[in-house]
Amino acid sequence: MKLLYFVCGAVLLSKAASNFAPESQLSHDVDVAVAIKDSHNSTRNLTAISGDPEPDNETDNDTDDETDDETRQKEGLERTKKWNKAMCSGQKLFLAMANPATQTTRFIVPLHSSWYGTLFNELRAWGYKEFPMIEKDYMCDFEHYENLKTAFTALKIDTRSDRQGGDNICYHVEHNDSPIREKDPGVAEPPKNKQTYIGPDGKRYRATSAYSTIGVNPESGVLFFIHRMSALEAARSTWTDRPRDEDFEYIDDVKPEELPLFRATSDIAWGFWNRAHNQDITNIKFIMSTTIINDDTQDIINRALKEWVPPKGQQKVTEVPPWPGVTFNLHGDNEGLALLGSPNGLAAGFFLAQHKTQLGEKLISKITVFRSDTATSLPNLLFWVKDAFESDDDEEKDDPEKIDTDLEMVDAKVKRGRDGGVVIKEHVFRARL
Repeated sequence: MKLLYFVCGAVLLSKAASNFAPESQLSHDVDVAVAIKDSHNSTRNLTAISGDPEPDNETDNDTDDETDDETRQKEGLERTKKWNKAMCSGQKLFLAMANPATQTTRFIVPLHSSWYGTLFNELRAWGYKEFPMIEKDYMCDFEHYENLKTAFTALKIDTRSDRQGGDNICYHVEHNDSPIREKDPGVAEPPKNKQTYIGPDGKRYRATSAYSTIGVNPESGVLFFIHRMSALEAARSTWTDRPRDEDFEYIDDVKPEELPLFRATSDIAWGFWNRAHNQDITNIKFIMSTTIINDDTQDIINRALKEWVPPKGQQKVTEVPPWPGVTFNLHGDNEGLALLGSPNGLAAGFFLAQHKTQLGEKLISKITVFRSDTATSLPNLLFWVKDAFESDDDEEKDDPEKIDTDLEMVDAKVKRGRDGGVVIKEHVFRARL
């Protein structure tokens, strides 16, 4: 019999993670270690390999099979590390949503977002340029731009944009060309990647070229993450004048303190959610991340489909199907937790978990993975939102902390610091073989 040790370091899921935005790889200060104890009571640690080795391909002339096998093994371990990290993050976010606000600090910090209201002034003060809604209106035409007519019809959501007379409103911001950017009279304006501005804290910051296109449908209660790149990934891509070594690799990564404090996609989305709602701001039923291009999220989706056990009457799938897609529950599916903790799921979780005061106790109960109506389309994620204490006849009515119906917890340990704060929570599960 095997014991699976799942160790989620730094129990609190830091909001700083969401500040690195879900279209990129997010850092949550969460370390995941996996060990398997065999029948001889010896333990094998699976240590993830850092870096991103080039995948083997058909044009590779390398005839050394051992080298290729080693590369594939490293890639597999790296994907496993990302999967386990996503599961840990998803578990914490789910528990933060499922528990009352008074207990949420056990799972995420900070408890509440620091950004409130429509955020017009805050976006300007932190170096963003807002585009007129009409310029990005076409991106909220979900029938023609995203090819989502089948799904929207089934969900009874209007596909039309605001300009077409529909319910979907698109907002777009970029972290460059800000009205407050610094200018020298008589000197040519620097390119976007060298623009600077003075933040509200008096520090000089550099434009990152991050962007977010967010859609809101206030009638149907839908928030759309359409098109985005985080401040971290954008800075890595555009700040090309950073020092490099002899191999032309960047010597240092972009530092968090170099980025604007106001950068989390969930916070930016909160401002747009407020603007679109004249009355009931709590009317949120769905959150959708469309046309997913993030490599890590795609890997997590592929593994989730591989491990998915279809209900009776449904067939196993090997690739993302069109609507109705594949749905994963958050109460009992590790696959669902991994999707929630993926780069494209984190903003949805933080949006609900950190706005309990305004939205009430809301949680994501299940996640549907599906592709658009075109055969070659990229995957989409649909997050189903409900009241945290609302019963659902279609789902298991189990303790929210139950995260896998195929594992039996045999031990749980919590190590605390001198001040009583949680440092490490360790759950030991026995597989029901």
